Amino acid sequence: MYLGAVGATCAVLAGPGAAADPLAPDYYGHLSAIDDPSLSPDGTKIAFITVGAGVRCAVVRDFAQSKPLTIQCPQGTEEVQWVHWKSNERVLMGLYGSYPFGHKLVRGGHIAAVNIDGSHSIEVVDSRQGHLINYSTDRVVDFLDSDPNHILAQVFSISQSEPRVVKIDINSGDQDTVLKETDDIRSWIGDGSGRVRLGRDVVDGKWVLAYRDQESSPFSIVPPSPVLGPFVWPIAASDRDNAIYAKSAVETGRMSIYLFDAQQGKVVDRIASDPKYDIGDGILSHGRFVGYYYTDDRLKQVFTDPNWKNDQAVIQKALPGQNIWLADRTADGHRVLAFASVDAEPNILYLLDRVAGKPTTLNPIGSTQPLIPAWTVAKVKPVDYRARDGLLIHGYVTMPPGPPSKGPIPFVVLPHGGPFARDILAYDALAQMIASRGYGVLQPNFRGSTGYGVAFQAAGFEEWGLHMQDDVTDGTKWLIDQKLADPQRIGIVGWSYGGYAALMGAIKEPNLYRCVASMAGVTDLHRVYSVGAQGAFGRSDAKLEGDTAHIDENSPVQQADKISVPVLLLAGKMDFIVPVADAQKMEKALKDANKNVEAVYFPDDDHYLFHEANKITLMTKIAGFLKTNLGPGVGN
Repeated sequence: MYLGAVGATCAVLAGPGAAADPLAPDYYGHLSAIDDPSLSPDGTKIAFITVGAGVRCAVVRDFAQSKPLTIQCPQGTEEVQWVHWKSNERVLMGLYGSYPFGHKLVRGGHIAAVNIDGSHSIEVVDSRQGHLINYSTDRVVDFLDSDPNHILAQVFSISQSEPRVVKIDINSGDQDTVLKETDDIRSWIGDGSGRVRLGRDVVDGKWVLAYRDQESSPFSIVPPSPVLGPFVWPIAASDRDNAIYAKSAVETGRMSIYLFDAQQGKVVDRIASDPKYDIGDGILSHGRFVGYYYTDDRLKQVFTDPNWKNDQAVIQKALPGQNIWLADRTADGHRVLAFASVDAEPNILYLLDRVAGKPTTLNPIGSTQPLIPAWTVAKVKPVDYRARDGLLIHGYVTMPPGPPSKGPIPFVVLPHGGPFARDILAYDALAQMIASRGYGVLQPNFRGSTGYGVAFQAAGFEEWGLHMQDDVTDGTKWLIDQKLADPQRIGIVGWSYGGYAALMGAIKEPNLYRCVASMAGVTDLHRVYSVGAQGAFGRSDAKLEGDTAHIDENSPVQQADKISVPVLLLAGKMDFIVPVADAQKMEKALKDANKNVEAVYFPDDDHYLFHEANKITLMTKIAGFLKTNLGPGVGN
């Protein structure tokens, strides 16, 4: 359609707009139908990740043809995490999963190259063979977009804890070392033109930055900045001599982006900062810095490159009021991919098409969640409340679809994982499923959440079970005070750290919640301490060291006898972040205390449940659990 006709198509996508029967819970368990889309160099094809056989598969679609071609569907515990064009006929894919390593599970993966018809598939890099380290899998340093046959990647060897950089032939798999291992550098950055100029790591709580201007020069450690101190994190090289793009929160108290002289350790210019929120990170295109993003309530992009900035403006004008996220563009700008969404509705992917001599068009390619119509999506509202010590807590309330209720309704409190993460105003499958059952949902960004500045995040350090937990409790009581929640019908549900917070909520506030569901939740702080879990800036996540009493008081498995409400535990047996043993020990402790507990284990899945069938089971189980313990929701 022409740009002037986009609104008509959006109206068709929006459906009848009338109240309808709620979708079955399993609808919300489906994986994204479009993820990580990118255009081929000539713009004639699109590659993306979608669902195939219940897992994330890489597919390619020629715009001249209607049927996409599946090029990779992994088996077992693996998933396709990203896909990248190397030429018009060949793509790279990153596949990751959980693998046994000694007596534990670790995160590992490999990079594969394959033709778009599925032929000539080879392993380019494989971290499953050799030195497996959690969160330190092999990584592409530079895709060398001007070279169709090679990439630069950092790889780990058995004898080294730091990676070396190799140049890899993606057709044969042959490797040549271009940069040997360097002490204290575990992450290398290319400049988009084949030169490795930046290295970074965190050593003893301090950020270490290595830089060289020329490929023939040795690396040197960048001296601490008079303004930013040692806390300078590189993003990308710049076109200016000795200058890089880097981020730091020292000067403003919130993460900002700077143009930084790496040779002298001095700030050249502050590129981006916000008085309320952290800047997230830079946006790179072919290794070049083209802009940055941040989050207020929604993810927002700001472009410094004029071409990207113009594309954003054109699409925003065509889709007024919608949240736009540019995903990719061809080098010549003839085609652009962009996601757009309204409020908390699923994203729709659009193609901006400029053809010489013809009108510019903007056409929808498809929805990330085609089984979730817009008229079924519950509204999400940003809210603020004060914690008991006066700290302002920001969060989101989702109310069930349909006419507003005349009085308090059953509610579910849904603390996020991390804990150093945050919730945003966007489509959230679990929150939407719960709301579709007729329950309100509160998602509090308790202290320790990211995005609100260093002080707010640091306020959560060493606060497992303490002030972070109080923030969740205070949010629940705020719901009651606001006459939003029926005090006799409140449940608490969480994933990962959120699962820990859900269990601790039932322990510390036995009369506040009527049921608790913990998905991949931490239950044993003794185990957390034994593996040396460290938080941001080297501070411990939980107040653990030398404080056994605190560990016991704030470990759900040690306090199981204090839980007086039904508990649902869900966990993947291949979880490499929170071992399934945490759920198993919690189940045993609850049963030993004669408590009401049900446990569901997924033998073939990890922390994130990337098998669609398992996510569907999870949604169905939680929906049934809430109905049993909170009663029917509004309109159900």
